[in-house]
Amino acid sequence: MIKRISIALFCICLFCAWNGWNGRISRPYVRQSVFVGYTDVTTNMTANNLPAPLITAASSELTAPTYSAYKCFDNVSTSSYGWLSAQLDTNHCWIKYDWGTNRSYTIQKYNITASHRYNERTPHTWYLWGSNNGGARVQLDYQAGYTFTSNETKSFEIPNTSEYRYYLLDVVRVGDGADNDYTSIQEIRWFKGVYE
Repeated sequence: MIKRISIALFCICLFCAWNGWNGRISRPYVRQSVFVGYTDVTTNMTANNLPAPLITAASSELTAPTYSAYKCFDNVSTSSYGWLSAQLDTNHCWIKYDWGTNRSYTIQKYNITASHRYNERTPHTWYLWGSNNGGARVQLDYQAGYTFTSNETKSFEIPNTSEYRYYLLDVVRVGDGADNDYTSIQEIRWFKGVYE
């Protein structure tokens, strides 16, 4: 009797395994996330350290506060004042956005808006880096050969899946022209993906 029960159980297990391998045993439905767009997560800055806990910094600023780093993140693209570096700071100059302690975002798109004049001062070639400690960095993007017209905005999507506290735009060089002895950016905006 016990032998017959054991054989029956073995047959049932074998049947279940076979049907499972062939996909005939129902499995719970898992809904896949669907990408629906981007949302702007940039906090509008009013100073390099306001609103707290955000901090912006740059390799140099021509004059503060008129051309401070935060001017890239104030969401004002119609004025004449974005970030402007010191003269001759055009080779690997940088601008950084720090979300603050225990805050981070998975940025998957960013916008760069050129200033109203001297478009040759806008980045031509650059890297975008992410970091969680302000030191070790991960390359998120590299762009080269770009030119901008006055106040033009360009968008760049990146295949980033990690959260970072710091995002740093490292400008390798600016455009060509008579007035390309500074680096200038009117506005930078950060976007994360939205999934449903």
